[in-house]
Amino acid sequence: MLNNRYPTQVAHRRILISVHGRQVMARVAGSGPAVLALHESPRSSHSLLPLINALAHRYTVITLDTPGYGESDALEPSRPEASDFVAVIGGVLDALQIRKVLLYGTHTGAALAVSFALVHPERVAALVLDGFAAFDAEEQRDFNDRYLCPFEPSWDGSHLAELWSRVRDLYMWFPYHHRDAAHRLRTELPSVAALYGTVRGFLASGAGYWRGYRCAGAIDAPAAAQALRVPTLLTARPHDLIAAHLQRIQATSYVRVQSLGPSLEEWAGAIDAHFSSRESDVAAVSTSSGERLLTYLGEGALHYRRTDGVGRPLVVIPDLPTGAIDERSTSERPCWVIDPPGCGYSDPLASGGEAMGDWLVPVVRLLTEQGVDAYDVTGSGFGAVFARRLAGADSRACVVSLQAEPVWSATAVSAPRERLVPKPWADPDGGALFSTWYRLRDLRYYDEIEQGIPRLRRENAVSEFNTQRLYDAHKGLWLAPESSDLIAALQASCSK
Repeated sequence: MLNNRYPTQVAHRRILISVHGRQVMARVAGSGPAVLALHESPRSSHSLLPLINALAHRYTVITLDTPGYGESDALEPSRPEASDFVAVIGGVLDALQIRKVLLYGTHTGAALAVSFALVHPERVAALVLDGFAAFDAEEQRDFNDRYLCPFEPSWDGSHLAELWSRVRDLYMWFPYHHRDAAHRLRTELPSVAALYGTVRGFLASGAGYWRGYRCAGAIDAPAAAQALRVPTLLTARPHDLIAAHLQRIQATSYVRVQSLGPSLEEWAGAIDAHFSSRESDVAAVSTSSGERLLTYLGEGALHYRRTDGVGRPLVVIPDLPTGAIDERSTSERPCWVIDPPGCGYSDPLASGGEAMGDWLVPVVRLLTEQGVDAYDVTGSGFGAVFARRLAGADSRACVVSLQAEPVWSATAVSAPRERLVPKPWADPDGGALFSTWYRLRDLRYYDEIEQGIPRLRRENAVSEFNTQRLYDAHKGLWLAPESSDLIAALQASCSK
């Protein structure tokens, strides 16, 4: 019914783990001794899929979205310290009943892994640090003052120009803001897909992208390496932005420093060799309770937020392509805020999508499995169109309070012929970021697009410029491109 958005050679599943009142998303694959892996900022566990492919044939590989990144809730402190991340890592291990683990970290993840190993050496069977930044005092100040510049969405979309330029520069200079010969990297730019992977990481973490970075930039790497008391492999491949930092850290009886070539096989083999002689626990992988949940329907999962209450259940469909994580409900009734297939954090359809029923069936099945006998359904924007179609397909549902529903859905007006929301594409010049931003902005005030120009002025448009809601929609589209396909299907279902 649904497919995993990011398939791996050894099938993996996402789970949500409740830790200290927050939820952490983890990808889990394989079986055997537990390997816990921490990603670089501002990416997510998506960047660790090659590690899953390399190790899941003999280990249980658990890759986290660190708090505030990917699909994990942010930490409560506005300026979290490394100790806050360490507490979450420990809480994840406790939830999975892992007393001792094989620990991997890359870049920011390496700094967090070191921080954990220094506090809890008894819980780390072996440690791999893949690209461990070793800044001196002056570089640390420069990193905190200039590298971690503010990232705030702007109604005119100017933040996207800054973001695209920054991502390109990240792979040309290090640090990216020192654009001179001394700081020019010797490696080539990565693929366009890799550039957009970093862009999506920034969009997902938003204005708080710097929180994990800050912890990494504050660590005294040479001193930390000297203090480690767990078997550690410190390594990097030539394309790594900070491969040269390997020379700044001295080996010890616990820390082995090894430069690697570009080969993915050599990289995987070195990690496997370091881990294979160490004993760690086998994870007891299970989901835990929390407000956000994942229900698997086939190889993929439907994501939703569930809150308790009294009275007739209410199902809320977000204003697509905004995801359920950004759509809040104040209802005192039992409430499900659901990401339809391919939207928000829900996986896409395994097949089909041309017929409206393809998109509705997984939601109907979820509510059936939840034991919902009758419910009200509401939504806003394109979510209102989906809510209306859901009520038409499920006799248990009754439509209530649709907001900002397009006129072509609420009346007898024919739906636009032109695709309203373009599907994001990996434009090597970054133009797709702007075209999708302005299209979503226009659709808050118009119901139709004709040769790229908005038409049919919406009478019930929002009255104020709400940049954050626009940012959430734009982020939702880039994190879940199939939401554009659903909007196209909603259009088709309203053609007269």
